[in-house]
Parts: sequence; structure tokens; C-alpha cells
Amino acid sequence: MSETSRKRTFGTLVTKKSASAIVVVRLDIRFPELPDQYPRKALLLDHEVGRRRNGLKKDPTRKGYYAGLENEHARTSTALFQRNALPEEGDEGPSSLPQQDDLFDGRTTLILVGGQSLLIVAAAIAAAILQTPNWGFGPNIVFDLKSIGGGFLLALPLGGLAAALDLIEDRFPALQDVTKATQRSILALMGGTFKPLFAFFTALALGLAAGFGEEMLFRGILQYELANRFGPVLAVGAASIVFGALHAVTPLYAFLATLASVYFGAIYLAFDNLAVPIWCHTIYDVGALYYAHWTVCQLTQQERNEIAFWEGPGK
Repeated sequence: MSETSRKRTFGTLVTKKSASAIVVVRLDIRFPELPDQYPRKALLLDHEVGRRRNGLKKDPTRKGYYAGLENEHARTSTALFQRNALPEEGDEGPSSLPQQDDLFDGRTTLILVGGQSLLIVAAAIAAAILQTPNWGFGPNIVFDLKSIGGGFLLALPLGGLAAALDLIEDRFPALQDVTKATQRSILALMGGTFKPLFAFFTALALGLAAGFGEEMLFRGILQYELANRFGPVLAVGAASIVFGALHAVTPLYAFLATLASVYFGAIYLAFDNLAVPIWCHTIYDVGALYYAHWTVCQLTQQERNEIAFWEGPGK
């Protein structure tokens, strides 16, 4: 699949390696399975993807319909069949391609944000059962401008790491899989048409839900309780392993999430104020989600279709 995205710089179209920073929130949204009667090939032309999603039958006798299918370069253009394929009865032809936000469903956004928000409720219930201080916020929680500023500054190294991974992504297929996994979820979450306000508020809602819910659960409760019993080092390590395992969209995604969790855990130990890792986590996720949406919107329609039906590492 073409891994290039296109963005405009001073009116000039340039090509850039597409990359999405890892989002430290459990994102693994998959599109519905295609009908079983169709054999899975590498990934066909855009129009074929649209036909498979709509359950339309194939007609290989039509001139040009599958011309160049075995040619690697044919996957980058749909013009070939658009010129030669004649629509058959009941077939909308090229118009049946998934266009723009055909792959986007607002219900997915509501379900994911709502589900992530339930982590806050789960954390509060767990804190009540374990008698963890302040409903999982820890004994010294202080929400003030200082904690927000600290969280913002501490989110910058995470952004720097994401930028560094962006630069070397084309050398490592595992990093490309992280990008594909993120972009597939972003397509379902925000769509493929750039919507600045919608994307910002969606990223903000999901970032806040993840920042509060995950930090309460993994740092305010799990790390806190383990530290009281086994010491801070083991507590940070154990909480981070669990955190990474629950973010195992791909193996590398899980590893990077584990590293991020160690970072958040160290911040909590250093400041003894859960508000700081909460804001750090929230601010980073908001930025990463928004950037991922912008990146997806720079892809061609064919590239978005291929991302939507990507099935996982090595596929």
C-alpha cells in the first residue's frame, strides 16, 4: 500500500511519509468484515472495495474491470476501470466507492467516548472497595494552574518521541503497523474529511476521559496500592505492564504504551500529585488524536479505503 500522504506547503503539493503518533488510549476500532464469499486478495482497486462492502457480485468478463489487477501499479489508480467499465443493471459503478465519510459513523464516536468515560466510574468503585484515598485521585491531589503547566511541559517529551518515530517510520514495518492501527481507528472515530472543531472537541472529550479514567485506575489506585505493599519501583513496573497489555493493538503499540505508562508513573512518584500525570496524559492524547485526524485527511480516498480494511500486522 502506498504509505504517502499529501500536504500543502505554501501552495505546493509535497509528498510526506504518513505517520500518526501513538495515542495513549485504547483505540482498536475495526470496520465490519467483508462477505465471506469473496477471496481476500492483497487489496483490490477502490471500486472493488466499494463493491465488496455493498455485497455486489463480480463480473470478470467486463473489459477493463480487473485490468492490471495483478500489476502492483494498478493499485494506485482507479482511472483504468472508470474509463472502460460499463455499469450493469443495479450497479452504481464508480459511485459505489466509499467516499469521504462513508466509513464514519458518529455512533462509534459516542460509544468510544462513553466507554472510555466509564473508566472513571470503574476507578471510583474500585477505590471505594479498596479504600483508596479520594476516590482514586490519591491523598495529595491538587488541581491548579501549576499542575496544568507541569502537565503541558511534561507532555512535550512524548511529542518529541512521536516526532522522532515519525522520522524513522519508513524503515520499520512495526512502526508502520502502529500508524495503520491508529489511522484505522481515527477514520471511524472522526472520519476522513477534516473537521477542525469536531475533531478538537472529540479529541478533548476522549483525552479527558482517558487522562482521568486511566490515571485514576492505573496510577491513583493500582500503582498506589502496589507501592504501599511492594514499593514504588515494582508498583510502577507492574501497573505499566498491565497498562501496556490492555493497549495491545499491535505488539509495538503495547510496548510504546508500556513506556508511556512508566513515564506517567514516574511523574506521579516525582510530584506526588495525580493531577500532573492526568494533565500530561490528557494534553498529549488531545494533540495526538488531532494530529492523527489531520494526517488521515491528507491521504487519498484509496489509501483511506486500504487503511479501513487493514486487518493487522503482516496482513
